[in-house]
Amino acid sequence: MTRKTVIGFLGSTLDASKRDSSRWHKWRPTVGLCMQQDLRVDRLILLHGEKHESLARFVTQDIASVSPE
Repeated sequence: MTRKTVIGFLGSTLDASKRDSSRWHKWRPTVGLCMQQDLRVDRLILLHGEKHESLARFVTQDIASVSPE
C-alpha cells in the first residue's frame, strides 16, 4: 500500500479556535482533512511561520486525537 503524504498550510484564521470544547463545533480545515474515513493520511507536513508554532502544536494534538489511523 502506498503511503500518503499531505502538504498543507496552517490556516491561522480557520484552524484557530478557542482552546476549549467549543472548538469541535467549528470547521477547521486541517483537522477536518485528517478526519476523513476514506482518506488515510500517513504523514502531514504542516507549513507555518514561527509566529504560529503554538497553534500548529495545538492542531497537531487535535489531529492525533481524532484521526482514524
